[in-house]
Amino acid sequence: MAWVVKIKIVFIATILLVGKLAACASGYTYEKRETDGHVIHIVSINPKDYAIEIIKANNGAIGRESVPSMAARTHAEIAINGGFFEIGASGDGMPSGTLVINGRQYGLKDQIQPLVLIDSGVMSIVLSKPQNYMKSSIFMISGIPLLIIDGEIFQDLATKDGEFYTKPHARTAVGSKPDGTIILVVAEHNYSKDLTAITMGEVQSLIKEKGDKFAKEYHRNNPGDITLNELKMILKQEYTSQSGTQGLTILELAGLMKELGCQDALNLDGGGSSTLWIKGKVINQTIGDKDEGNGLQMIRPVSDAIIFKKR
Repeated sequence: MAWVVKIKIVFIATILLVGKLAACASGYTYEKRETDGHVIHIVSINPKDYAIEIIKANNGAIGRESVPSMAARTHAEIAINGGFFEIGASGDGMPSGTLVINGRQYGLKDQIQPLVLIDSGVMSIVLSKPQNYMKSSIFMISGIPLLIIDGEIFQDLATKDGEFYTKPHARTAVGSKPDGTIILVVAEHNYSKDLTAITMGEVQSLIKEKGDKFAKEYHRNNPGDITLNELKMILKQEYTSQSGTQGLTILELAGLMKELGCQDALNLDGGGSSTLWIKGKVINQTIGDKDEGNGLQMIRPVSDAIIFKKR
Protein backbone atom coordinates (compact mmCIF):
# COMPACT_ATOMS: atom_id res chain seq x y z
CA MET A 1 0.00 0.00 0.00
CA ALA A 2 2.92 2.34 0.68
CA TRP A 3 3.91 2.47 -2.98
CA VAL A 4 0.29 3.24 -3.92
CA VAL A 5 0.29 6.19 -1.54
CA LYS A 6 3.59 7.42 -2.99
CA ILE A 7 2.22 7.19 -6.53
CA LYS A 8 -0.85 9.20 -5.51
CA ILE A 9 1.30 11.87 -3.85
CA VAL A 10 3.54 12.12 -6.91
CA PHE A 11 0.49 12.29 -9.19
CA ILE A 12 -1.12 15.09 -7.15
CA ALA A 13 2.18 17.01 -6.98
CA THR A 14 2.53 16.70 -10.75
CA ILE A 15 -0.97 18.11 -11.28
CA LEU A 16 -0.19 21.06 -9.01
CA LEU A 17 3.11 21.69 -10.80
CA VAL A 18 1.44 21.57 -14.21
CA GLY A 19 -1.15 24.07 -12.94
CA LYS A 20 1.60 26.43 -11.83
CA LEU A 21 3.46 26.05 -15.10
CA ALA A 22 0.27 26.77 -17.03
CA ALA A 23 -0.26 29.96 -15.05
CA CYS A 24 3.33 31.02 -15.69
CA ALA A 25 3.11 30.07 -19.34
CA SER A 26 0.21 32.47 -19.80
CA GLY A 27 2.59 35.37 -19.20
CA TYR A 28 0.33 37.14 -16.71
CA THR A 29 -1.34 36.68 -13.35
CA TYR A 30 -4.68 38.08 -12.23
CA GLU A 31 -5.82 38.74 -8.65
CA LYS A 32 -9.13 40.05 -7.34
CA ARG A 33 -8.86 41.58 -3.87
CA GLU A 34 -12.01 42.02 -1.82
CA THR A 35 -11.13 43.56 1.52
CA ASP A 36 -12.27 46.45 3.74
CA GLY A 37 -15.12 47.26 1.39
CA HIS A 38 -12.84 47.48 -1.66
CA VAL A 39 -12.89 45.45 -4.85
CA ILE A 40 -9.55 45.76 -6.64
CA HIS A 41 -8.38 43.96 -9.77
CA ILE A 42 -4.63 43.45 -10.19
CA VAL A 43 -2.85 42.13 -13.27
CA SER A 44 0.90 41.41 -13.46
CA ILE A 45 2.23 41.09 -17.02
CA ASN A 46 5.55 39.71 -18.22
CA PRO A 47 6.66 42.05 -21.05
CA LYS A 48 8.67 39.21 -22.59
CA ASP A 49 5.39 37.44 -23.34
CA TYR A 50 3.27 40.43 -24.33
CA ALA A 51 3.69 43.30 -26.77
CA ILE A 52 2.25 46.57 -25.48
CA GLU A 53 0.64 49.31 -27.56
CA ILE A 54 -1.50 52.40 -27.17
CA ILE A 55 -4.45 52.58 -29.57
CA LYS A 56 -6.89 55.33 -30.48
CA ALA A 57 -10.64 54.85 -30.69
CA ASN A 58 -12.24 54.46 -34.11
CA ASN A 59 -8.99 53.53 -35.84
CA GLY A 60 -7.55 56.98 -35.18
CA ALA A 61 -10.60 59.12 -35.88
CA ILE A 62 -11.70 61.65 -33.31
CA GLY A 63 -14.38 60.16 -31.10
CA ARG A 64 -14.77 57.34 -28.64
CA GLU A 65 -14.99 53.56 -28.53
CA SER A 66 -15.35 51.05 -25.71
CA VAL A 67 -12.30 49.18 -24.43
CA PRO A 68 -13.86 45.78 -25.35
CA SER A 69 -14.39 46.98 -28.92
CA MET A 70 -10.84 48.31 -29.25
CA ALA A 71 -9.36 45.17 -27.72
CA ALA A 72 -11.37 42.85 -29.95
CA ARG A 73 -10.57 44.61 -33.22
CA THR A 74 -6.84 44.70 -32.43
CA HIS A 75 -6.74 41.05 -31.23
CA ALA A 76 -5.49 42.00 -27.77
CA GLU A 77 -5.63 39.61 -24.81
CA ILE A 78 -5.53 42.28 -22.10
CA ALA A 79 -6.57 45.93 -22.22
CA ILE A 80 -7.32 48.91 -19.96
CA ASN A 81 -8.64 52.39 -20.61
CA GLY A 82 -6.03 55.08 -21.15
CA GLY A 83 -5.79 58.83 -20.66
CA PHE A 84 -8.23 61.59 -19.80
CA PHE A 85 -10.40 63.03 -22.57
CA GLU A 86 -13.06 65.59 -23.39
CA ILE A 87 -16.78 64.78 -23.30
CA GLY A 88 -19.41 66.46 -25.42
CA ALA A 89 -19.78 68.73 -28.43
CA SER A 90 -17.30 68.74 -31.31
CA GLY A 91 -14.35 67.89 -29.05
CA ASP A 92 -15.89 64.65 -27.79
CA GLY A 93 -13.12 62.07 -27.49
CA MET A 94 -10.22 64.50 -27.84
CA PRO A 95 -7.42 63.68 -25.38
CA SER A 96 -7.17 66.18 -22.52
CA GLY A 97 -3.43 65.61 -22.24
CA THR A 98 -0.71 64.10 -24.39
CA LEU A 99 -1.44 61.21 -26.73
CA VAL A 100 1.05 60.10 -29.38
CA ILE A 101 0.71 56.85 -31.34
CA ASN A 102 3.52 55.74 -33.65
CA GLY A 103 4.70 59.33 -33.70
CA ARG A 104 1.30 60.74 -34.67
CA GLN A 105 0.19 63.52 -32.33
CA TYR A 106 -3.44 63.45 -31.18
CA GLY A 107 -2.67 65.72 -28.25
CA LEU A 108 0.58 67.31 -27.08
CA LYS A 109 1.16 69.46 -24.02
CA ASP A 110 4.33 71.55 -23.98
CA GLN A 111 5.10 71.05 -20.31
CA ILE A 112 6.69 68.60 -17.91
CA GLN A 113 4.14 65.88 -17.18
CA PRO A 114 3.88 62.21 -16.15
CA LEU A 115 4.01 59.98 -19.24
CA VAL A 116 3.71 56.32 -20.12
CA LEU A 117 6.28 55.75 -22.88
CA ILE A 118 6.49 52.75 -25.17
CA ASP A 119 9.72 52.81 -27.14
CA SER A 120 10.77 49.76 -29.19
CA GLY A 121 8.24 47.69 -27.26
CA VAL A 122 9.60 48.68 -23.83
CA MET A 123 7.34 50.55 -21.40
CA SER A 124 8.60 53.17 -18.98
CA ILE A 125 7.01 55.88 -16.84
CA VAL A 126 8.74 59.27 -16.79
CA LEU A 127 8.23 62.84 -15.65
CA SER A 128 9.27 64.91 -18.64
CA LYS A 129 8.25 67.02 -21.62
CA PRO A 130 6.95 64.75 -24.40
CA GLN A 131 9.06 66.67 -26.94
CA ASN A 132 12.14 65.05 -25.41
CA TYR A 133 11.02 61.66 -26.74
CA MET A 134 9.40 62.46 -30.07
CA LYS A 135 10.23 60.11 -32.96
CA SER A 136 8.25 58.23 -35.58
CA SER A 137 7.89 54.99 -33.61
CA ILE A 138 7.09 56.39 -30.15
CA PHE A 139 3.90 55.78 -28.19
CA MET A 140 3.11 58.02 -25.22
CA ILE A 141 0.16 58.89 -23.08
CA SER A 142 -0.14 61.26 -20.13
CA GLY A 143 -1.96 60.72 -16.85
CA ILE A 144 -2.29 62.54 -13.56
CA PRO A 145 -0.91 62.33 -11.04
CA LEU A 146 2.38 60.46 -10.91
CA LEU A 147 1.95 57.95 -8.08
CA ILE A 148 5.35 56.32 -7.60
CA ILE A 149 8.80 57.44 -8.71
CA ASP A 150 11.98 55.50 -7.97
CA GLY A 151 10.07 53.19 -5.65
CA GLU A 152 8.61 55.92 -3.44
CA ILE A 153 5.25 57.69 -3.31
CA PHE A 154 5.51 60.96 -5.23
CA GLN A 155 6.03 63.62 -2.58
CA ASP A 156 3.54 66.16 -3.99
CA LEU A 157 0.60 63.84 -3.30
CA ALA A 158 0.67 64.52 0.44
CA THR A 159 -0.12 68.21 -0.15
CA LYS A 160 -3.09 67.71 -2.49
CA ASP A 161 -6.51 68.41 -0.94
CA GLY A 162 -8.92 68.55 -3.88
CA GLU A 163 -11.76 66.02 -4.17
CA PHE A 164 -10.09 64.33 -7.13
CA TYR A 165 -7.29 63.31 -4.75
CA THR A 166 -9.09 62.81 -1.43
CA LYS A 167 -12.48 61.32 -2.41
CA PRO A 168 -12.74 57.59 -3.17
CA HIS A 169 -13.31 56.92 -6.87
CA ALA A 170 -13.05 54.07 -9.32
CA ARG A 171 -9.41 54.15 -10.45
CA THR A 172 -7.18 52.83 -13.20
CA ALA A 173 -3.39 52.80 -12.79
CA VAL A 174 -0.36 51.35 -14.53
CA GLY A 175 3.07 50.70 -13.02
CA SER A 176 6.34 48.93 -13.66
CA LYS A 177 8.52 46.90 -11.31
CA PRO A 178 12.34 46.94 -11.33
CA ASP A 179 12.43 43.67 -13.30
CA GLY A 180 10.19 45.15 -16.02
CA THR A 181 6.96 43.46 -14.89
CA ILE A 182 3.96 45.64 -15.75
CA ILE A 183 1.26 46.12 -13.11
CA LEU A 184 -2.32 47.09 -13.96
CA VAL A 185 -4.80 48.07 -11.25
CA VAL A 186 -8.51 48.81 -11.58
CA ALA A 187 -10.48 49.64 -8.42
CA GLU A 188 -14.28 49.63 -8.37
CA HIS A 189 -16.53 52.20 -6.71
CA ASN A 190 -20.26 52.38 -6.02
CA TYR A 191 -21.94 55.36 -7.67
CA SER A 192 -25.53 56.57 -7.61
CA LYS A 193 -27.35 59.55 -9.05
CA ASP A 194 -29.96 61.73 -7.33
CA LEU A 195 -33.14 60.56 -9.05
CA THR A 196 -34.78 63.98 -8.53
CA ALA A 197 -32.04 65.50 -10.70
CA ILE A 198 -32.66 63.25 -13.70
CA THR A 199 -33.91 65.20 -16.70
CA MET A 200 -36.68 64.21 -19.11
CA GLY A 201 -34.05 64.12 -21.84
CA GLU A 202 -32.08 61.51 -19.90
CA VAL A 203 -35.21 59.41 -19.39
CA GLN A 204 -36.02 59.60 -23.10
CA SER A 205 -32.46 58.70 -23.99
CA LEU A 206 -32.53 55.74 -21.60
CA ILE A 207 -35.80 54.41 -23.01
CA LYS A 208 -34.56 54.86 -26.57
CA GLU A 209 -31.38 52.95 -25.78
CA LYS A 210 -32.82 50.13 -23.67
CA GLY A 211 -36.61 50.37 -23.90
CA ASP A 212 -37.10 46.99 -25.58
CA LYS A 213 -35.04 45.33 -22.88
CA PHE A 214 -37.13 46.95 -20.13
CA ALA A 215 -40.40 45.98 -21.82
CA LYS A 216 -39.28 42.36 -21.95
CA GLU A 217 -38.18 42.37 -18.30
CA TYR A 218 -41.55 43.74 -17.15
CA HIS A 219 -43.59 41.60 -19.57
CA ARG A 220 -44.90 44.56 -21.56
CA ASN A 221 -45.69 44.56 -25.26
CA ASN A 222 -43.62 47.71 -25.85
CA PRO A 223 -41.79 50.41 -23.82
CA GLY A 224 -44.86 52.65 -23.88
CA ASP A 225 -46.73 50.14 -21.68
CA ILE A 226 -44.24 50.43 -18.81
CA THR A 227 -45.97 51.85 -15.72
CA LEU A 228 -44.77 54.82 -13.68
CA ASN A 229 -43.83 52.62 -10.71
CA GLU A 230 -41.89 50.32 -13.03
CA LEU A 231 -40.11 53.34 -14.51
CA LYS A 232 -39.10 54.44 -11.00
CA MET A 233 -37.59 51.00 -10.36
CA ILE A 234 -35.81 51.13 -13.72
CA LEU A 235 -34.31 54.55 -12.96
CA LYS A 236 -33.12 53.44 -9.53
CA GLN A 237 -31.53 50.35 -11.03
CA GLU A 238 -29.93 52.13 -13.98
CA TYR A 239 -28.53 55.05 -12.02
CA THR A 240 -26.99 53.04 -9.20
CA SER A 241 -23.89 50.95 -9.76
CA GLN A 242 -24.08 47.44 -8.38
CA SER A 243 -20.66 46.85 -6.85
CA GLY A 244 -21.52 48.32 -3.45
CA THR A 245 -17.84 48.99 -2.92
CA GLN A 246 -15.71 51.92 -1.82
CA GLY A 247 -13.16 53.18 -4.32
CA LEU A 248 -9.68 54.47 -3.57
CA THR A 249 -8.25 57.89 -2.89
CA ILE A 250 -5.14 58.84 -4.83
CA LEU A 251 -2.93 58.28 -1.79
CA GLU A 252 -4.50 54.86 -1.21
CA LEU A 253 -3.87 54.01 -4.86
CA ALA A 254 -0.26 55.15 -4.57
CA GLY A 255 0.18 53.06 -1.42
CA LEU A 256 -1.19 50.02 -3.22
CA MET A 257 1.15 50.48 -6.20
CA LYS A 258 4.09 50.72 -3.82
CA GLU A 259 2.93 47.61 -1.96
CA LEU A 260 2.81 45.77 -5.30
CA GLY A 261 6.50 46.59 -5.82
CA CYS A 262 6.22 49.27 -8.49
CA GLN A 263 9.32 51.28 -9.23
CA ASP A 264 7.18 53.86 -11.05
CA ALA A 265 3.40 54.19 -11.40
CA LEU A 266 0.86 56.57 -12.92
CA ASN A 267 -2.85 57.23 -12.42
CA LEU A 268 -4.92 57.04 -15.63
CA ASP A 269 -8.51 58.08 -16.28
CA GLY A 270 -10.89 56.61 -13.70
CA GLY A 271 -14.53 56.87 -12.68
CA GLY A 272 -16.86 55.69 -15.41
CA SER A 273 -13.90 55.15 -17.74
CA SER A 274 -12.24 52.47 -15.60
CA THR A 275 -12.32 49.26 -17.62
CA LEU A 276 -10.25 46.07 -17.40
CA TRP A 277 -10.65 43.57 -20.25
CA ILE A 278 -9.04 40.11 -20.25
CA LYS A 279 -9.47 37.50 -22.98
CA GLY A 280 -12.88 38.58 -24.22
CA LYS A 281 -14.41 39.65 -20.92
CA VAL A 282 -14.78 42.88 -18.95
CA ILE A 283 -13.54 41.97 -15.49
CA ASN A 284 -14.61 44.92 -13.33
CA GLN A 285 -18.02 46.41 -12.61
CA THR A 286 -18.21 49.35 -15.02
CA ILE A 287 -20.20 52.46 -14.22
CA GLY A 288 -21.45 54.52 -17.08
CA ASP A 289 -21.71 55.25 -20.75
CA LYS A 290 -20.24 58.26 -22.51
CA ASP A 291 -22.00 60.84 -20.34
CA GLU A 292 -24.10 58.83 -17.85
CA GLY A 293 -27.19 60.09 -19.68
CA ASN A 294 -28.15 56.51 -20.49
CA GLY A 295 -27.62 55.18 -16.98
CA LEU A 296 -24.67 53.80 -15.06
CA GLN A 297 -25.15 50.19 -16.16
CA MET A 298 -23.20 50.60 -19.39
CA ILE A 299 -19.59 50.56 -20.54
CA ARG A 300 -18.36 54.07 -21.23
CA PRO A 301 -16.64 54.53 -24.60
CA VAL A 302 -13.26 56.21 -24.17
CA SER A 303 -10.64 58.01 -26.25
CA ASP A 304 -7.88 55.41 -26.16
CA ALA A 305 -6.66 52.21 -24.55
CA ILE A 306 -3.46 50.42 -23.57
CA ILE A 307 -3.48 46.92 -25.00
CA PHE A 308 -1.35 43.79 -24.61
CA LYS A 309 -0.95 41.22 -27.38
CA LYS A 310 0.58 37.77 -26.95
CA ARG A 311 4.00 37.65 -28.63
